[in-house]
Amino acid sequence: MYLGFAATRSPAAVCHDIELVVERRVRDLGLTHPAPQQLWLPIR
Repeated sequence: MYLGFAATRSPAAVCHDIELVVERRVRDLGLTHPAPQQLWLPIR
């Protein structure tokens, strides 16, 4: 997924779009979601 300059204008919208892509790929590949405690997100 390419993120260009427009992504800097609306980070929340980009985050939402990425979440949708991840959800679709999880379904396509037959994967399971990790438990919430396994997720790591940087804190800024």
